[in-house]
Amino acid sequence: MKLRQKNKFILELSTQLTELRKQEENLNDKLITTLREEIENIHKNSFEKNLRTLPHL
Repeated sequence: MKLRQKNKFILELSTQLTELRKQEENLNDKLITTLREEIENIHKNSFEKNLRTLPHL
């Protein structure tokens, strides 16, 4: 490969890597949001269940 071709190839790979990193960051953000929502739902459901099991005063 000529030097110019190598440089072009490296630039393309760098661009692809940058795009992949952005996609990874977006997926991580979505995952964190989903996990937070699931944890909140678990806490809410657990709290409601505990309320139902309390003896009525």
